[in-house]
Amino acid sequence: MGPFPSTLSLFANCVLFLLILTASNRAVAKRWPGRAFSQGELLTVYVMLVISTAIMSFDFVDVLPPMMTYPFRMATPENRWREIIWPYVPEWITVRDPQALEAWYRGHSSLYEWRNLRPWLLPLGVWSVVILVMLFVMFCINTIVRVQWMRSDRLTFPIVTLPLQLTDPDDRLLASRLMWMGFGIAGGITFLNGMHQLYPTLPYIPVKMTNVSSYFVASPWNAMGTTYVSFYPFAIGLGFLLPVNTLFSCWFFYLMWRAVRIVMAAFGYAGDPSFPHADHQALGAYYMIALFALWAGRRHLAAVLKAAVSGKPGPEEDTGPMRYRTAVLGALLGTAALTVFFHLIGIRMWVAAAGVLLYLLMILAIARVHAEFGPPSHELYAMGPQVAMVDVLGTTAFTRADLNGLSWFWWFNRAYDSQPIAYQLDGMRIADRSGVTQRAMAAAMALASVAALISGFWIYLHFAYERGAEVGMAAFVHMYGREAFANQVVRWVESPTGPDAARTLAIGWGMLFAWLLYFATLRIAWWPLHPLGFAVSTSWTMGTLWFPMFIAWCAKVLAFRLGGLKAYRVALQFFLGLLLGDFTVGILWPVAGWLLDVDTYCFTQ
Repeated sequence: MGPFPSTLSLFANCVLFLLILTASNRAVAKRWPGRAFSQGELLTVYVMLVISTAIMSFDFVDVLPPMMTYPFRMATPENRWREIIWPYVPEWITVRDPQALEAWYRGHSSLYEWRNLRPWLLPLGVWSVVILVMLFVMFCINTIVRVQWMRSDRLTFPIVTLPLQLTDPDDRLLASRLMWMGFGIAGGITFLNGMHQLYPTLPYIPVKMTNVSSYFVASPWNAMGTTYVSFYPFAIGLGFLLPVNTLFSCWFFYLMWRAVRIVMAAFGYAGDPSFPHADHQALGAYYMIALFALWAGRRHLAAVLKAAVSGKPGPEEDTGPMRYRTAVLGALLGTAALTVFFHLIGIRMWVAAAGVLLYLLMILAIARVHAEFGPPSHELYAMGPQVAMVDVLGTTAFTRADLNGLSWFWWFNRAYDSQPIAYQLDGMRIADRSGVTQRAMAAAMALASVAALISGFWIYLHFAYERGAEVGMAAFVHMYGREAFANQVVRWVESPTGPDAARTLAIGWGMLFAWLLYFATLRIAWWPLHPLGFAVSTSWTMGTLWFPMFIAWCAKVLAFRLGGLKAYRVALQFFLGLLLGDFTVGILWPVAGWLLDVDTYCFTQ
């Protein structure tokens, strides 16, 4: 199964398409120079693909259709879901028709039969409006922070480095021998490993993750938990783009969590197995990152609000994607609309407002981490507002309608690896660097958003009715609904709890520790630890890629110490080649698998 390109910060499918488009454009430019695309046009297409991928990704809209059907398909007299869930879920956001559900889950049917299509029209229409409002609020937030983050804070935006260099009019990357050397090494490894999967007699180069914790069987070392070591070429290449201190922090804090477990076991701790609640600490760190970004940009925010109220132009407003007044009003009205929507599906107003505001705070932090650090992933699984609120206040603070309504936060908070706000901001940065106007790029992203929803929902339903959502599609399609309802609502309702002091303290400590790291980073020149690295260190993806991050950190430090910035820029071509070669051949393998109807090599897992 896989690969799943949208679980990485840099989408491999979009990079491959851009490479093909750029190479084709070079050929066109040689024969018909007037008909070739400019760099800005190439990158506009790339941004539209990225936005579309982010919206219909593994952990965003992809989660929604199974949630719309699962509690009605899986209800039985034994699980009592007709009592626990059904009365608290409005019909206009779900699909309940038994015949349509049977066909969707079992397959061998067609979306284009009216009895199958009709039950989906109203709920998909409602959710599409909600999603578009959500995307608009994200864009308004990006419009407000854009100038501060790009001009004053000078964030590096590592994720846009490859597309910018790939489409460079001077063709420096594609003409680099070092790049093609890296491309050949990474692409060759992925090609050989893919051939090995088809023909096992061929050799295999072990770059994928190996669980080394199985070698540590004695106490207290066996308490470290599952620990992977891998040598993914794409991850080493991506890591080389990242800032040194945050790159160091990634693998350092990942190993720190393992060390904490070992020390606790050595002292005989036998309490809560999830202690010290690393994910809750990371959640607190994300909240502090967002608050710190707001505080650091307070003067810019004041200037934006002044411009919005007075109508006079604010900082770079004339060249921005929209007027500041539009952005501020859009953010406020959009937030209010989302709050009212969740209130209408059964949540009390204060609960809905708190959930929406916590979500917006979280995605602001995601956008900041993505733009400043560009980690391989910023997923933070199962730490959405609904989880934080239940942990802090306890289920007894909420009504059954609240708990059912909060379950709908799952589809856009399951994990944060492909939140569209980060890629909208990347699009603004690309427009800034490629000569495309911000408003033209905004129009392109809006068009891509609408097209993604229409085509994405259509493809999802088409294949589900043809193959069966629970028999002929990926296992996670069926899993999403179980996670949202069986693992959340049913557990909350059947096992009520009060406030969880340990998890609440973990969130608070994560915020405080992130603040301390920020304080040290700003006051001590040599300080190597950064709160952004702490925030991403607990994710599953970082657990699979921490060793490539370590290799990339060693290589980057060595390059700077041996030859300074010049050596780094030369070496960068090689590491971009590793990234590009692994992505290119890696994405072509599943294409070959689809054509040949065979299982092929997955280069990311």
